[in-house]
Amino acid sequence: MRLLFLIKLTFIFSQEFTFVFAKRKLNNIKCWKIEESIGLFDGLQNFKDILNTEIKTNFSYIDENSLKKIYISKVDIPRYIILSSGFFGAYLDSPLNKKPIYLTNIISLKGFDAFIFFIQCHSLEVYILTQNIFHEIFICLDYLQIDETLKNSYFYVNLIRSQVASKINFDTREIENLFLSLPNNFLIQNFLNLFSYLISSINAYNPINDIDCENFKLNSIKIQENQSTKNKTIILKDHDIVSIMENVENIWYRNIFRQFIYQLLSVQIKIYIMDFHLYKISKLKLFADLFKVKELHIEGYYSYIFASYLLNGLCKNTLITFFLCGSRITESISLNISKLKKLQCLFLISCTGICLGSMMRIVNQNLLRLKRLDFSRTNITEKEIRQIFHLHSVERIKMCGSNINQGTISLLRDCKFKSSLRYLNLANNILNGEDISVIFSFPNLYHLDITGCRLKNSQEIKPYIIACRNLKALYMTYVNLNKNILKTLNYFLSLEILSMYLVVYNGVIFDEVNTSLIAQTLIELDFGQKYRTLSDIQKISQMKNLKKLNLKLKENDLKDGKLFNFQNLKCLKVLNISLCNLNFLDFCKKIPFLFEKLEKLSVAKNVLSETDLNLLGKFQILNYLNLSNTGLKNCGIFILRNSLVSNTLEYFDFGENELSYNDFLAVKSFKRLKYIRLFDCKMPFRHFTDNDILFLKNKCSIESKNISYKNGYIIFKVK
Repeated sequence: MRLLFLIKLTFIFSQEFTFVFAKRKLNNIKCWKIEESIGLFDGLQNFKDILNTEIKTNFSYIDENSLKKIYISKVDIPRYIILSSGFFGAYLDSPLNKKPIYLTNIISLKGFDAFIFFIQCHSLEVYILTQNIFHEIFICLDYLQIDETLKNSYFYVNLIRSQVASKINFDTREIENLFLSLPNNFLIQNFLNLFSYLISSINAYNPINDIDCENFKLNSIKIQENQSTKNKTIILKDHDIVSIMENVENIWYRNIFRQFIYQLLSVQIKIYIMDFHLYKISKLKLFADLFKVKELHIEGYYSYIFASYLLNGLCKNTLITFFLCGSRITESISLNISKLKKLQCLFLISCTGICLGSMMRIVNQNLLRLKRLDFSRTNITEKEIRQIFHLHSVERIKMCGSNINQGTISLLRDCKFKSSLRYLNLANNILNGEDISVIFSFPNLYHLDITGCRLKNSQEIKPYIIACRNLKALYMTYVNLNKNILKTLNYFLSLEILSMYLVVYNGVIFDEVNTSLIAQTLIELDFGQKYRTLSDIQKISQMKNLKKLNLKLKENDLKDGKLFNFQNLKCLKVLNISLCNLNFLDFCKKIPFLFEKLEKLSVAKNVLSETDLNLLGKFQILNYLNLSNTGLKNCGIFILRNSLVSNTLEYFDFGENELSYNDFLAVKSFKRLKYIRLFDCKMPFRHFTDNDILFLKNKCSIESKNISYKNGYIIFKVK
């Protein structure tokens, strides 16, 4: 029999609400009395009504190749449903009540509330159990293409739980069918919700706990899904760990948990352990054997209790990335890390008691082919550097704020990974001239970040002895510079990104730099600085390939653009000229218009109270605009209502200014606007419409509680 399943709901007054789902070979259905057939879908998903025809009891002639679904239903709506569902009441009062109710309507519309209500009350019975019951049920539900909602997930879960309540014994193959048979469009979040609720039913089945759908939402294990990379992250917190540890000795529980993890082998497991719990060693070992993943993220001081067992469990043969944050690194953890043959990325962040000596003490160093190391905010001494020395394939190293003293990095002069290193971040440490010289000796280095580093004896640097001539990104923010360091810029033949924000240097920076040389490759410059010289500013204006420029020249004076010529910067896409003592935007008036490619503009913290904002209407593809704290009052944003900007702007920061209601309406009319920042803005008092309140909530993240009234003004307060 190809009948998939029958859902039978029995209510008061002995009335029945019956749905039967069937597909193909309908002529084999002989044991069921078909009282009313609704119709079928053909191969083009066109619904064909077969009511009141001669074929409703004879399906022998139907072309099975074109048949996708058929619904056969007896519809007798009880008064109980009508009273509990506004959908059914409205349905019966409409002209549609002469037609049958399709199950698709009940699932996709508000009528599903009533359907779920009866499932929650445990009026649900599932018949015709077969060995592949789950497989068949999920296939059928996939045919119906049920929308992805919390309540629909709840529907799936209860179908499974009803089987758990019946104490059905599952073998490994049936569990595999359960997970493999989920609908194609079934989200991973719902998958995890189903699993977490299912495993909570193993020891006991308490129907009272199912009534509240919100409890279902709150008690489920959480998952994050990165839409851009499609990476999936399962998050287990203290209460989840406690729940798992309570059931981990149950063989059935472990089997289904493993199947779940195996189906998501590429998933990242994130475990947060902030509370101390004492567990038996046998339980910890069983817990570790639940996971066989490629990426493991453990955070919290007490995570060291679990880390050692997890690394020595099934993960030791699959783990590619290991992340440990805010915990102790014990001797046991170090030794187990050294046994991870496939490990490529190692993150030990904000950890104490680091013991890299044990980690690297293995028979064959080639087994540990690490490509990425991150020891940020973890104390690194000469001992650790000497152990890193022998690694062969490291491509990225990050040691931000690791209390590295001067001379320590110089120990890597002849390290084994000298030719493979491409990315190095040593921000917020102490370096000397010898350290810098060793760093510049890495021939394939393309990204270097020494932000916030204290440079000592940097005059010892010899600019002409530089091997990393293909360096593409150099970050030197908050660094004390000297002539020798600046001269090194002349030897980087491919430099694309240069950040020198708030550097310490007395003199003209670009006097030591061949600007005509770096101008050929530089596309991003961060040159924010107090009291920069006119010579520096003028040389920047000659860098014709710049796409991103951050001047932010605090307490400097660009004289409204008269001292800065944008005429050569026709490739600019991002421009930040905040804090530049601007009073006007007259440089936008130049003909021909110079900013045809500009996508982001920030002029925040300038005094633009007298500015004609009509100038902004010239930007053709501007999607980001920051006018915050510019002293604008009733400035006339409404002028931009029908401008080019109104069709392109997505992010608008207008904080700490004053606007009129007409300005507010103009902003509302911007077609592509995703977010506008209005915090600390003032507006003359008026009553907001419901639509205004909705706009403030959805586009401005401003709730009613963030709106105050003072001296005839509306003030949008900071959260």
